[in-house]
Amino acid sequence: MNRTFLFTAVLALAAACHSTNSDVDAKVSESKAALERIKNLAGDWSGHGSEGPELTEVTANYKVTSGGTAVQETLFPGTTHEMVSVYFLDKGKLKLTHYGSSGNQPTLVAVPQGAQNKDVAAIKFVFEHGSNMPSTKVEHVQTAELDFQGNQHLVMKRMYAMEGKVEREVTYQLDRLTAMPPR
Repeated sequence: MNRTFLFTAVLALAAACHSTNSDVDAKVSESKAALERIKNLAGDWSGHGSEGPELTEVTANYKVTSGGTAVQETLFPGTTHEMVSVYFLDKGKLKLTHYGSSGNQPTLVAVPQGAQNKDVAAIKFVFEHGSNMPSTKVEHVQTAELDFQGNQHLVMKRMYAMEGKVEREVTYQLDRLTAMPPR
């Protein structure tokens, strides 16, 4: 009787571990597919952005860097409002770190979407932690979203928070100008 119980317990534990490993593998696979989708943005983009009722012209550049392990996004390149975000995998999770003019560097992590391989249509990120931030009371990017509308149009949304409240929301509508050569 004890042998049967022990055998059943070992089988149940093995099944649970296999299920957990399968879940982890699926999330890692999804993160890799999402990063590949972001890599396909490589090139120059332009469009307009809205911050409340105001519209502004936006330029962006996406560059695959660091041996294909990261993508650098530069918004408003060459201006005093230039901002850089870097997309990368960390222990199988897709993350982005944003470098803005406020001097802090929030890192956001992608929320699993259950996407299948190249069918990544949108990627949502939520705040994980920040560097050079005494607390989350200072203004920082709280959420970000990339909404891929085909290969030629991208909608980017960012929500900035301060003192635990939404401070402002920004939406950029971007169209591809040039594509980078295949990597």
